[in-house]
This record gives sequence, C-alpha cells and structure tokens, in this order.
Amino acid sequence: MESTGPSTDKWLIREVDRSKHYYEKGPNYIVMAQVAYVIPNSMAIKTQDLSNMVFFADTGSVTFNPGRETLSLDTKTISYLNTAFQDAAECIVEKIHESLALCTSDSEVYKCYTTAVKALPYTLTRQVKALPLTSKHFQALVSEGRANNLYVTPSTSFYGLTNNTLKVMYKSGYRKLFKECNEYAICASELFSLDHVIVDVKTNFTRSLQELYASTPVFLWRCQSTKHIEEAVQKAKDYITALGCTYKLASDILPEGFAKSTGISRKGLYVSHVSRDNISKSKLLSADKITEGTYLYLKLSNTVPILADSNFTFNQYMMAYRILRNITKDTPLIYGVAKKYQSYVDSLSNWVDFESYIKDKIKKNYVLSRN
Repeated sequence: MESTGPSTDKWLIREVDRSKHYYEKGPNYIVMAQVAYVIPNSMAIKTQDLSNMVFFADTGSVTFNPGRETLSLDTKTISYLNTAFQDAAECIVEKIHESLALCTSDSEVYKCYTTAVKALPYTLTRQVKALPLTSKHFQALVSEGRANNLYVTPSTSFYGLTNNTLKVMYKSGYRKLFKECNEYAICASELFSLDHVIVDVKTNFTRSLQELYASTPVFLWRCQSTKHIEEAVQKAKDYITALGCTYKLASDILPEGFAKSTGISRKGLYVSHVSRDNISKSKLLSADKITEGTYLYLKLSNTVPILADSNFTFNQYMMAYRILRNITKDTPLIYGVAKKYQSYVDSLSNWVDFESYIKDKIKKNYVLSRN
C-alpha cells in the first residue's frame, strides 16, 4: 500500500489522488490478521479529523461483528481507536517538526512545511509551527494568517533590522501600480519564486519598472528617503541574501535613457493642497519632501479635478476620503498636481493616484466587512 507523509509500524497515511483536491478526505482503515476493515463514522470515535489513515493492530485488539465483516463499536474497540488516532496525530506533528528542524534555509523550511501540511486536516495544520524554525529575517518579513498560511507582511522587526531605511513593495501580474506588501495577501512562497528588484536610482524608475514587469509579479525594495539610498541599497542586498534569494539592481535592468529630464525645478514641485472641497493655489513642495513619505495626488486641469470615472463626483470621493481619515490614521495627505507635472509624479512610487487609492480602499474594506 502506497503511503504519503510520516508513518510508523503502527500506522501510515494512505496515498490518494490530490490532482483535484487539496486535502481529500478518504476512509480510515484498520488492518488486523492481514485483513483491512473500514473504520465506520461514529461520534464516539475521536479521529482528530484524520483521514486516509491505515492502522495496524495486533490480533485481539478490536472486536468484530458476527461474520467478521465489520468492526463492532464496543467499548474496547472505541477505546483502542481513540488512543490510536490521538497517538498518530501527536506523532505526525512531532515528525513534521523534526523534518523542519533538519532544513538549512528558509526556502527549504517553507517547501518542507507546505508539502507536509497538504496531507493534514486544518486542526493539525494549526499545530505545525514553521516560523520559529526560520531565520530572523524571514520572521520579520512574514506573518501567520488564517489557516496557518504565511503571508508577506513586514513587521516592526523588519524596520528595526533595516534601520528604518527600506520598504518592500509588490506589483501583481494584473495590476499596474506598486503597493506596499501589507496591502496585499501575498503568499510567502512568492518570496522564493519572484524577482527582487532593488532600486538604486533616485528618480523616474517607477514607470519603466511597471512597463518592464507589465504582466509579471515582482517585489520592489526601495529606500524610505533618497537621503539614505546608499545605506538602503546595502541593507536590501544583505536582507535578500539572508533569505537565500537573489536580487537585481534597477540600474542594471532598466533600459538606457530611462532617466529622462523631468523639467522639475531643483527647488521642488508646485502642488495644490486639497482640503475638504477646497483646492488651494499651488505652492512649492520642497525637493526633499517629494520623495519622503506617501502622498495621494489628484490630477488637475488648472484647479479642476480630472477624474477617470465619471460615475462618481469629486465630492463623493472626498466624502469617502474623510471617512477613511477618521478610521485610518495613516491615510496620506492629498495634493493636486497640474498636468505638466503628472508624468513626473507617476514615476514616483510614493505618490499614489487619489482616485485609484479611494476605490481600492473601499473595495478592500468591503471585502473585509463581508468576511
């Protein structure tokens, strides 16, 4: 009989076809005197949610009904089966932890973990703890979500390890914009399968990278402030290497001539402050502030908002923005940007289109409220 996963001389997990189901629940069996009997479903039998199990019992361990065709669920048999299931469940989790402890890299731990839990029910999956067996770099970048799934969500430890110089962004294959990882549910497996691009240039890289990875997901490691770009680049190199991954430098993969002149004054960028329903006259935002923090930008024609979706008015977007500001302290400020500066602002990853931001946030909160 083919088996999968951990096994002992007392039990094994029967191999099943997993091409259609992630975890296929098949019947459990007990073998005694070389004859296999199906273990019937009964509230009295505590299976620990295990399926596809085959137990090997010594002669006389369980009782049969007349004719020896089915198990008799008497006190003796039920007690034996409950103990067998409990022992098997504990042993399975223990053996998986032993296998994880033998892994020598984060990618190996993750691969071993995901392979092992495919054969387990949710109740046992929750007992398998892979994160403590990974490096501090992996633990700072990944968190445990629902059903024990691991997701890329940088924690405060990540910012401590990188001296608060870095942020990790992500672009899925079907979206145009880069966003910070905590805005997505990114499976940790993607850390080991996707490109990691380190931004070692100061301006005009975003649009070119968006075009380069137009239909391909990618991680983007960029500095919090261009004042510390050299330190941030080195921190990113060290961090990605510690994860056992490889990286690419933006300067090596961007096409020649990507850093075109923007026509922006060295003193800064002229923007209009947007407050409630008022759009002020443009004022200079200093050059150092342009690349620091995160901003929402509202496209303007003179002082008139330009909206791509005519189904909603500017006042409706502002109403939604005010609600978000009341419930989320980190909602960015809005600046109005004139047409001649919009292509430049589009190239900055820390400037997010106001209209797209509001729609994404409303959609995300709607999904969370339904769950």
